[in-house]
Amino acid sequence: IVPFFMIVHFGYAPMLTSLLRLLYIPVPPLFDRPLCSTSLGEFWSRRWNRPFVEMNRTLFYQQLSSKIGRSTAIVVTFVISGLLHELGI
Repeated sequence: IVPFFMIVHFGYAPMLTSLLRLLYIPVPPLFDRPLCSTSLGEFWSRRWNRPFVEMNRTLFYQQLSSKIGRSTAIVVTFVISGLLHELGI
């Protein structure tokens, strides 16, 4: 399963964004140089699978942080993200 996910994340994803750019659809890269991360927080929040992170931030974290606090909202959002990944797998 690891080779499959490596192909998807580092092969298919860059080709998809490149194809969209060829069609004049301005999309940012899905991954922003993850190996340049200086912390685990930067890796997960700004560099790895950015559309998924942005979806989680918009749908879950922003809604929860005002109700249950930032720290708890981070943990809950991380758990929800893990469950969504498990559903996908």
